[in-house]
Amino acid sequence: MHSIRVETPIRNTLVISGSPQDSSSGSLLEGHVVFALSKPTLISCVKLTLLGTLNIDFVESYRTSTGQILSTCPYTSSTTVYSHFWTNLLTSPIGSDGDFDDATNNIHGQQRATTCPLPNFNNLQTYHYTNDIPLGVTPFSKDSTLTSLSSDSVFELPAGNYSLPFKVTIPQGTPESLESLKPANIVYMLQSSIVPYNDIPLKTSKYLRIIRSLSTLELVRNEEFLAENSWPGKLQYKIRIPRKGVSLGSTLKVNILVIPITKGLKLGKISFQVVQYLKMKIDRDINEEKVVYHQSMPPIPQYQLSNDIWALEAKLPLPKSITKISPDFGCKTISIKHRLLLFINLVNPDGHVSQIKSKIPLSFHIDPDIPIFAKTPRIDNEGNVEFMKEKTLLFADAGEAPLMDQEPELFICPIDDMNPESFLFNDDPYSLAHDQRKDVPPTYTDSLKDMIFDPKSPTSSPHPSSTSLMELGLTEEAPQYGSVFDDDSSVGEPTPIYVPKDTSRSLPASRSSTPIQIAKSNSLLHLSRLSHGYGSFRSKLSMHQNRSDIDSQEMLDV
Repeated sequence: MHSIRVETPIRNTLVISGSPQDSSSGSLLEGHVVFALSKPTLISCVKLTLLGTLNIDFVESYRTSTGQILSTCPYTSSTTVYSHFWTNLLTSPIGSDGDFDDATNNIHGQQRATTCPLPNFNNLQTYHYTNDIPLGVTPFSKDSTLTSLSSDSVFELPAGNYSLPFKVTIPQGTPESLESLKPANIVYMLQSSIVPYNDIPLKTSKYLRIIRSLSTLELVRNEEFLAENSWPGKLQYKIRIPRKGVSLGSTLKVNILVIPITKGLKLGKISFQVVQYLKMKIDRDINEEKVVYHQSMPPIPQYQLSNDIWALEAKLPLPKSITKISPDFGCKTISIKHRLLLFINLVNPDGHVSQIKSKIPLSFHIDPDIPIFAKTPRIDNEGNVEFMKEKTLLFADAGEAPLMDQEPELFICPIDDMNPESFLFNDDPYSLAHDQRKDVPPTYTDSLKDMIFDPKSPTSSPHPSSTSLMELGLTEEAPQYGSVFDDDSSVGEPTPIYVPKDTSRSLPASRSSTPIQIAKSNSLLHLSRLSHGYGSFRSKLSMHQNRSDIDSQEMLDV
């Protein structure tokens, strides 16, 4: 028997809290290398290695304008993003970093030792352990009674069971495991070797999954998304999401407020898409954009809607698998970001359909309180990792969260006639979409009945808190989880103009400095983008028509 056991609250999974840029000292990883000997054995060393590897493997195709493939070019690379080595667990549970390339393009650590030192047979020293070796201890520790250990040493271990401890602090900037992408992955492996004296080493491996979750302070700072816009002569609308940082496997809540201006305007189909943006920087930049999730909301009968205002709440169940939507990720080589696309169809009085399209920047992360599925790793005889089709359930003990796919829901919300926008903000400012985290500080109203400090009272704390807001960093701007949305390309888009069927009317000359080019297709009629906009908006608004109602003067694709 020879195995590696990791002591983590979640089986074979290390959770790093906070972003890579946090000033945290890192996360402690502890465990044991376990083996059994059937007879007394001379052992040179028990080695252990922790390796994190970024693997990129894809085939790039070069095509003509018609889509014909001219040639293909395979690309394969492997980079060590983290390494730590224990030369001999018989003498010390502490190892040292090897050479690795981190997210800031720096080389860390010392030159790694890949083999045990070869003993000098002319000056060979053999150390014995006269008593039974207790489990969970380092038997020949250099700070024990055996202080004369040298590289020319072997260790005679009696028959029995052994559990040698090891520990390491994983740096905060270590990239998390990446399993959801086809062209690239980041995997972590623990590999142990028992090297008998003058015999073949015994090897075993363990797959270690590293995930990153939001810290408590980031949960508090997790800012909302609020977009408001107007369609001249047609409607006004507001869209709000309580948090732009969303847990995978949770339910995303979206509040929608629409004030129709055109009489007879009806609400049509509402749908959502999650678009994933992948950037890889190798010898050239590679960009990939694809829809990884699509969901249509159930329809609401028009007779249930008011003629003056539509107050809607959509609950969108997100996939409970990181193989469908990858968490947001960022290192010097790979970047993964997401946007939520909201489509609201509007049926005009004359029957043609217009559409509001809003791009909402979101950041997806893993929450250990929500069970989700991941790929199942398999380690072959050579110590290589491959992923099976079967899925593995992570955080199985994280409460009673349902694992089956849920149906989306769309509600009509009651509103206050004096303040109809108030329903947009009916949520706990310190809660996420799925549930309130236990480690988030309470709100002010939750502390109204707290005991007031009294230095004369024996029940009061003798020392008031000396921590200031500046020390907690609460006065700073939002962290990097929010900064990823600053480059939203949808900012500054102009509001579209609805042009009636009267062909005698045209766009004002001041709206565009270039002629409008019309390109017909089977489904939509697209006009070139206007060169100038009116102000800055946080969402992108566009209008489409049904194919049967296409009129080149009725639609603008802005």
